[in-house]
Amino acid sequence: MIATVRDDEGEAEEAAGYLSLPAHLVQAAITYYGAFKDEVDLLDRGQPPRGGGGTTGLAGRSTRPRDVRLLLDEHLSKDIAVVLRQLGRDVVAVGEKSRWTGLSDDEIIELARAEGRAVATNNVRDFRPRAAGLILAGWGHPGMIFLPGGYRRSRRDVGRLVGALHALLEATPGEMENREAWL
Repeated sequence: MIATVRDDEGEAEEAAGYLSLPAHLVQAAITYYGAFKDEVDLLDRGQPPRGGGGTTGLAGRSTRPRDVRLLLDEHLSKDIAVVLRQLGRDVVAVGEKSRWTGLSDDEIIELARAEGRAVATNNVRDFRPRAAGLILAGWGHPGMIFLPGGYRRSRRDVGRLVGALHALLEATPGEMENREAWL
């Protein structure tokens, strides 16, 4: 996407038209690129960021921790999931699946447990006590990422949320089981 923007001499609108993407997603990618230029350039050249890539064990399997898989609660834009997937993350938003919209908080947590996905939500008041209860009951949860309730979530903020979530996922290799993180 960044290469297309470069080819269009930095014109996000033209690149969006060429890529058949909403302009706000292209703008989010540009914002993200501005914050993580070196990492994106390495990925663009096919090199793992920060010299990573993992090592192999005796069985020839990677010993690199498995990346955190993420489920975005329905209050978070599905555009965030789209951009994070373009960055190589395994992310799905509740809003992307019509059968998931309107699920209760308990059903969202059960869905996340079934799919092995940490939940990203701004609904701290409801999800945090439920997560603690699951741990106390011995069932556990797949991880919680909380956004403060007052965190702005307009279309213009998609890039900021993508950047913050991507940075958090980069800093959190492996599973988030029974853990919480805050943006």
